[in-house]
Amino acid sequence: MNASKFLNALSIAALGMALAGCSERPATAPTAGTGLASASNGAADTDANAAPVAGPQFEASTDTPALTALASRGTCSLENVVDTSTQTPSAGDEPNTYRAGRGATYRLIGFSTDSEQGAVPSEVQLLLHSAGQSYALAAQGGLERQDVASYFKKPGLANAGYQADAGFANVVPGRYEVFAVNTFGSDRILCPTHQAIIVE
Repeated sequence: MNASKFLNALSIAALGMALAGCSERPATAPTAGTGLASASNGAADTDANAAPVAGPQFEASTDTPALTALASRGTCSLENVVDTSTQTPSAGDEPNTYRAGRGATYRLIGFSTDSEQGAVPSEVQLLLHSAGQSYALAAQGGLERQDVASYFKKPGLANAGYQADAGFANVVPGRYEVFAVNTFGSDRILCPTHQAIIVE
């Protein structure tokens, strides 16, 4: 089985668990004053354990006013975080968590929808958020997910999938809740995945 089929199989197998887990652990949307766009204060740049990695990197978010004003709705999930060098999932020690080292690259796989409207976003941005730091990265959306459409019984969700290959070299170590910032025409919506990534 090639890597692409392996990742797709993992993603499909995880859908049922991800949908069931969406309500297991409540997540609070970022609010004003919680440091959504805080800079790293140089901590990420001085960590000797963070080897440079090629490709897209999560960067400190600078969009605080717009993001904190967004409506919070929709159904989305981060279903898997896969180490691209070993093609193995990087699960955390707790349910709904993943681990990411700052010197490696990972493929983040999931889906994001406005399930109330039966629509998928034209753009998906992933947001890592903690009380002191927030980081963002654009994901590739519009990927085929017939399983999501079937689950919700809404054909308009057939392209709800997203993925992003990402490095965490600029991210200060810690635990981050994961949100999807979804664009629908001129509107943006903040969707909590109810999953977290622990950056080490």
